[in-house]
Amino acid sequence: MCFFITCTFVLLACNKDSSKKASSQADAAVVSVFGETLYNSDIAEMLPKGLGEKDSLVSVDIFVRKWINEQLVYQIAKKNISDKNQIDEMVENYRKTLITYTYQEDLLKENLSQKINEEELKKYYEENKAKLVLSSNLVKGVYLKVPVNAPQKDELLRWYKSTSDQAKEHVEKYSLRNAVAYEYFYDSWKNFAEIARFLPAGINDQGQFLQSHKSYEVRDSQYIYLLNIQEYKLAGSVPPFEYAKSQISDLVMNQRKEAFLRKFENDIYKKALDDKNIKFFKP
Repeated sequence: MCFFITCTFVLLACNKDSSKKASSQADAAVVSVFGETLYNSDIAEMLPKGLGEKDSLVSVDIFVRKWINEQLVYQIAKKNISDKNQIDEMVENYRKTLITYTYQEDLLKENLSQKINEEELKKYYEENKAKLVLSSNLVKGVYLKVPVNAPQKDELLRWYKSTSDQAKEHVEKYSLRNAVAYEYFYDSWKNFAEIARFLPAGINDQGQFLQSHKSYEVRDSQYIYLLNIQEYKLAGSVPPFEYAKSQISDLVMNQRKEAFLRKFENDIYKKALDDKNIKFFKP
């Protein structure tokens, strides 16, 4: 029976856009359990796109059987549940919460759509530096991995240590032709752990490494690994503003949301009191 249903469904689904007849057939009832009906359109929404006919048949069989079992278990549970009032109360509480949350989200979207300007972000940064502590080490610099037999190695060893625009241009052009891996991050802060994993030798103490190395070179039998560190910030220190900007924006926006909702709740409370929609009863 299930196999017949799935075959019918797949054939209809394959042709559902070809004519009005196919469209109406695609929404035909498949199975009914205690008055609840499953339609072909319900199954079509569940099926992943791009499945072959065989996989579609298997998926539909599984889905139909799962749906039937859910209806049967629900009917038994509905008859045998010990505390229906508690269930009704939980459903009503969830409904209230969902309605309230949806309305508040719509209010926030409507009233807090304006972006936070740079001046406000910097003000928060200066006033709350003690709260903005790095949990990881940050670096700016450049990383290269080149074959040991790559040309112009002597020039490269000079270029990668320099921060001049000309040297950076040489490194970039060289990397396009010869580097196996190339990571340029002079203009953005990177988590040092992301860079350190590219190095063949493990780094036990990242903080000590950063404080004692301006540049770093290590080789194995196949490659030369080069790292130049222009700047670094250690874990536990205050993050640079440009790195913390995204976090600050989230914090400021959350503060705005909390302030807006507090004012909104206070306003509707005051109005309800004025309109005598709130009545306190004396004990």
